Amino acid sequence: MRQPYRGNLARAHRLNAARRAAGFRSVRAAAALFGWSLATYRAHEGGTRTMPEEAVRRYADAFNVDYEWLWADRGAGPPVDRGRVAKYAARAKHVEESMQNDPAEWSFARLRAARRLAAFWSVKEAAEYLGLSRTTVAAHESGQNRISADLAKFYGDAFGVREEWLRTGKLPSGYPSEVEALLNQLMELHAVSEGTAQRQFPSAFCWRPNRFSVPTKPKGGEKQSLPPIGDVVPEFATGALFRAISHGGTIDVSSLEPERTWWFPEKYLHDAWSCDPASAIIVVAGDSTSTSTRGDRILVDIATRLPLQGKLYAVLGRNGVRTVFAPAGDGPIIGRACGLIGRLP
Repeated sequence: MRQPYRGNLARAHRLNAARRAAGFRSVRAAAALFGWSLATYRAHEGGTRTMPEEAVRRYADAFNVDYEWLWADRGAGPPVDRGRVAKYAARAKHVEESMQNDPAEWSFARLRAARRLAAFWSVKEAAEYLGLSRTTVAAHESGQNRISADLAKFYGDAFGVREEWLRTGKLPSGYPSEVEALLNQLMELHAVSEGTAQRQFPSAFCWRPNRFSVPTKPKGGEKQSLPPIGDVVPEFATGALFRAISHGGTIDVSSLEPERTWWFPEKYLHDAWSCDPASAIIVVAGDSTSTSTRGDRILVDIATRLPLQGKLYAVLGRNGVRTVFAPAGDGPIIGRACGLIGRLP
């Protein structure tokens, strides 16, 4: 999908300069070392997602640059790549022109307007209501991931709008006529904060529809049904991994029962984390290292176990799972560590 540039491009260029000056040749290397979400960091450096102040402070500390320079170009910092600036400016112009000519590209803005009209004033609240992860909903609302027809129907049923309007902008939307007349105006508030949007959205028009089959949170251990599109990844407990060690020292998870399962949007694992969904599992870090913290969920590709220089791997040591570069004698290799998801509460 052609992603809109919703972030501050000048700040994104400074972040790129800071990362390169710190010696990181790729966004993947920096994200892996500091334990950041690769997709989030890539979106920040690419300018496709707004970079909050706390993220800027975190990046400034990690790359040893002045926060005021990274945030507002005050003071001194590494030189910005002028060729990158020119390339992104041309690309941003092309993307905006393309989106003006293709209303379907604005599905992300319609989704956020629909969520706010249903009186969900945070992505987290809506994600919990839908039974999806916050990052999944955020990626759809930011334009980072395309909204498929199945997901558009899922969102439409939940928020009380027509799936076709969400995907293409074709009216009728399913809203009352007085709401429909304001849709373009409400969509223009896409980039403003939730508090600002809440003050400008007419409160009389904010409701949670009850005439649709709306997904609810699971009760009593019941599994939540998910949209019929995407990739399901099993999470295995550390104890089960120890039991799966073969006499040859390898780990076979084929007979293990998952602790839980994770759902990812279609192609997200492959495109964002270069991980094959067919061989992906999630394990829990039991030992803190420079690249992961105890309790982190680690996305692992178990089909890639041959240790290569500069690649990050998940291994099973005495204290549980840990991440190391090019492991040698650290314990059985589970597979290549593709990314960190973070700890569960």
